[in-house]
Amino acid sequence: EPFFLGVSKFLHLSALTSMFMFTSFLTMYYYYFRDSKRKSLFYFSAVLLALGILTKIDAAIVGPINLSLIFFNEYRKSRFKKIILNIFLYSLTVASIFYLLFPAMWVAPFWVINKILTEGIHDTAFDSSGGESYTNIKALYYFETFFFRSLPSSFIAFILGLIILFLNRKKYSSHENKFFNWTLAYLLFNLVILTIPDKTKDRYLINLYPPMLFISALTFYEIIKFRIKTLKYLIVAATVSLYLFALYRYYPVYSFYYTELIGGPSGITKLGLSIKNRGEYYAQAAQYINKTDPKPEESNAVIVHREQVRTFGPFYYGKLYANPGLLPGNTNVDYLISRPDMNYLVPLDRCGLIKTFGPKDPLGYQEIFLYKCKDFNNKYKKFRN
Repeated sequence: EPFFLGVSKFLHLSALTSMFMFTSFLTMYYYYFRDSKRKSLFYFSAVLLALGILTKIDAAIVGPINLSLIFFNEYRKSRFKKIILNIFLYSLTVASIFYLLFPAMWVAPFWVINKILTEGIHDTAFDSSGGESYTNIKALYYFETFFFRSLPSSFIAFILGLIILFLNRKKYSSHENKFFNWTLAYLLFNLVILTIPDKTKDRYLINLYPPMLFISALTFYEIIKFRIKTLKYLIVAATVSLYLFALYRYYPVYSFYYTELIGGPSGITKLGLSIKNRGEYYAQAAQYINKTDPKPEESNAVIVHREQVRTFGPFYYGKLYANPGLLPGNTNVDYLISRPDMNYLVPLDRCGLIKTFGPKDPLGYQEIFLYKCKDFNNKYKKFRN
């Protein structure tokens, strides 16, 4: 998935966390349903969960799922002592790894836990505004986001996969149906926990991608078994082509992906929603200046959206300012970097557009605007961003 791939390149750790979570769940499932003699799998699942929590606290969501796997599997075998023992051993392993690999816990464990609960969970999750939604139905936010941010093939395959799961269960073995049930439980539990807080974000969808894409994969699994080879090959070829088309259009900024089913990023604006930009394409603008300017290290640039100074700055060789009024003396601004919703701030009598950056055509979109300026200095102190 382009969006998943793009977010995995951020300093945000959502993608890594989601992989720790789902792998921990799969390992625990495999232990109980396929290879219960290898106790190492049991502890490996706990280690993965602990690493997930150390990466990002929301990985703890998978804890109750794994503990439920322990409870139900030991309960059906009437091993009641094993229920208590295994839950204790699993929890102890998670807590021990968390403690050993988190040096702050060695010094002030209660202070750290309090910080996690207050600032990491309460103040962040329950004291923040939610993400922008088209339906304004909170319960549908992540399904809506999955539609907007995923490849058309993945979304359509997900819907078909759900239909297959609920209408065609008899064709699958008992073991396969158990796996389907537990994967759906994993998905629904994560979905409920992520929907409860006030704070909802599109990148939190990353936690849901592994189980949702598993359901999508079920559709392709059924397609591969088609007896009509021509139809099978056409569907596979169309899916691969769509994926390559998305990679071409968004390379190397996959986190900016929006589905072709609404016409890409421009479709979002037509629906009355705002484009999410976490710093996408600013690096490409900086690299363009570095490559084309004869002396980029001597140039001055002003970025219209001041929060993106930290995104553009590390890539830019020259001096960067958030406002022309900050330039010293009679120094002139050489470049101005803007985006569609802030282009009204650009003094077009002093700055001319030289290049735009964003997804390529077809279904292209201009997200970042690079202007070359002349006689534009710190006298423009009323310039606000």
